[in-house]
Amino acid sequence: MAENEGLALVSSNAFTTAWACLATADAEALLAVFDVAGALDLEAFGANLACLDPVIEQTRPFPGLAVTLHQLRLLLAGSYLWQPGAARFLQDPLTFRCIPHIHGAARDALGYVLNILQLELNSSQSNPVVVAPFSGLPAGLAASAGSPDDALAELAVAGQAITVEARTLAHPVSYELASSVKGEGIEDRATMAPLSARRLADMIALCARVAAIEFVVAAQAIDLRSPGQLGLGTGRAYRMIRELVPFTQADGTLPADLEPLVELVARGTLTSAA
Repeated sequence: MAENEGLALVSSNAFTTAWACLATADAEALLAVFDVAGALDLEAFGANLACLDPVIEQTRPFPGLAVTLHQLRLLLAGSYLWQPGAARFLQDPLTFRCIPHIHGAARDALGYVLNILQLELNSSQSNPVVVAPFSGLPAGLAASAGSPDDALAELAVAGQAITVEARTLAHPVSYELASSVKGEGIEDRATMAPLSARRLADMIALCARVAAIEFVVAAQAIDLRSPGQLGLGTGRAYRMIRELVPFTQADGTLPADLEPLVELVARGTLTSAA
């Protein structure tokens, strides 16, 4: 047995990819089942098939939506719902009107997963273990090697805390989908999309702080390593960082205020300069 084959047997990478492929195949089949169920629901409700009009995929050219609309139209070919006056209402509840959009969004998400898995299946998943420190820099990026000072090590704790907060905002708001009786049941679902957008904005603000911490750490490492000439863009970025945050000296005192650098990151000024 070759070394790579032995590694595949004990590594979680191959196991994870294989199980994900099987689960994704099942999810793909289940989506087709939901199309059938959705089409039958439309007939059971006596729904208005304006929700399947071809103009929808022309004005909202999402791939998954186009596939879903095509599938639903095939399933309902010859249905009584296509006859004039068959629909019971001019406007159905959102539960029925949004079937193509919900199934379409699921297909787009599944398509992304399929692309990732295809790359994984055709990639090397070897994972060699690197032992012992290899950066060549002092612990905590202290100004002097062997120093007992924490130096910038505390920034790692701050970065982790910010990242945890950002992850809590990633909780899908679709889990909080609210039912409503507004408009006599026509608006039977209340969208959480505005909350999604607000949470995304909050996450971006947190990520700007993580980026600022990373810039401070990188600048400290560059000063300690003294590598010589920096790149044209990275050199500009380094100089802008150092204008706002000085080198952390041997006393280990953390930078007093990273907010000016956070603002520089958030506004895109640093990126534009680089």
